[in-house]
Amino acid sequence: MKQRDKEKTRKIAEAQIKELFDQAAKSEDLKLSKRYVELALNISTKTKTPVPRELKRRFCKNCHSYLVPGRNCRVRVSKGKVVYYCLNCKHFQRFIYRKLRGSKTPHLSAQFSIPKTKKRQSLFWAQKTRGFLATRPERRVEQISVSESKGKFSL
Repeated sequence: MKQRDKEKTRKIAEAQIKELFDQAAKSEDLKLSKRYVELALNISTKTKTPVPRELKRRFCKNCHSYLVPGRNCRVRVSKGKVVYYCLNCKHFQRFIYRKLRGSKTPHLSAQFSIPKTKKRQSLFWAQKTRGFLATRPERRVEQISVSESKGKFSL
């Protein structure tokens, strides 16, 4: 098979997979939505195209049922993870739930890494505390007055 033909089949397969997942989301019948997910997974294995990342979390890896929170799925957040619990087969999946650096809203499977060397760690935490002190001027005044009373002057 030529490279051009493989690319065409992958594009067609991705479109079919997305369409089947859309049909599964719209369907009221749980058996029918499960069948749509199974068909999409069969297409992805036959054409060797991966299921898109945003669609991987929408079905149970064990029983292949389409997960709808409140109907056949329980969603819980605990200890930095989101846990999807399938009520059909009692299987659960865990996904990492961490904050991105500098953002206030958490993202799924986002990496928040602290530098490993001591020098980098001290610089990292110094930047964090400087930002904290700059936002709260009353703390900065207290810190300066304490350091001046000891005979040292440092910011």
